[in-house]
Amino acid sequence: MNLINEKIVKLWETDLNQKRSPNFYPNLKKNALLFIGLNPSFSEKGLKQILKDEQQYSQILANIDTYFNFNTFEESKIEVFKSIGLLAKAKYPYFKKFADISMELNMEWEHIDLLFERETNQKLIEKKINDAFYQEQIKLSVELIGIIEPKIIVIENAFASKVLKKSLELEWNNKLGTYLSKTKKPVFLSGMLTGQRALDNGSYERLLWHLKSIKNTL
Repeated sequence: MNLINEKIVKLWETDLNQKRSPNFYPNLKKNALLFIGLNPSFSEKGLKQILKDEQQYSQILANIDTYFNFNTFEESKIEVFKSIGLLAKAKYPYFKKFADISMELNMEWEHIDLLFERETNQKLIEKKINDAFYQEQIKLSVELIGIIEPKIIVIENAFASKVLKKSLELEWNNKLGTYLSKTKKPVFLSGMLTGQRALDNGSYERLLWHLKSIKNTL
């Protein structure tokens, strides 16, 4: 992941309008069930919830906004951001549904976002998605997906699904009832699995059934 993280830093350095440091990734498991969201949000409340019992992050908690400001970025922070990401994956409720699904399928799982920018307003992202800065982020994410070679992909955001359908050059497969990537891996285009706009129970159950059925054909 080091090469991807280096490319993220270089991209951020080209856009002085970026106020927050981007998301970085630790080494991700290969051949796993991969969930893809749109972008990492930025919530002081959420970060405080994740870090409140972690003594080593007390200085960050004292001034979260400054620490995450890209104007104060140092390369040493990459490891810290990676560690915080791992804590979020283990503790933040947003990720629980992914763990539940992976348990049902008896598969390991990973999660990435289409974009690396920390932003809570999706409408702002939708308006700027064709800008060069965002298109470069998408290219990096496609490169990242190629590196980790997921066994099954679930894109759990409608807008991210729309973008990646084109970027991953997905093709519909009638036999499987879902899309396939260029490397013939099944890709599910879904809505959100958690939060206020999450799939209803019936849609979630159908997705889970479909994932189990596909897994048995791999």
